[in-house]
Amino acid sequence: LMYSSIGNVAGRVDGQVLHSKLGILGWRMRQPELHILPFTAGSCLLMHTDGVSTPEAIPPGHAQTIVRTLVKTRGSNTDDASALAVRWQEKV
Repeated sequence: LMYSSIGNVAGRVDGQVLHSKLGILGWRMRQPELHILPFTAGSCLLMHTDGVSTPEAIPPGHAQTIVRTLVKTRGSNTDDASALAVRWQEKV
C-alpha cells in the first residue's frame, strides 16, 4: 500500500497506524510524504475523520459492517463522522 495523508484523518492497516501530516488540504498544507507498507490478502484498511474516535482494534466483519459500527458507536454528534474500510479478500 502506498499512501500520503494530510489533515485530521486517522488510519491503520490491521494494527499498524498510518502516518498523517497535520494541516488543511489546500490551505496550510505541508509537503506530503509517500509511505509504503504491506497490504496482503486478509488485511483491512481503516480510515476515518476526526469526528470518529480511534478504536482500540478494527471491528470484525465486512467493510460495510466495520464502518457502520464505528460511526454508530464512536462517531461524534457535533462533528463530521466519516469512515472508510477496505478488506482484501482472495478470489474464491
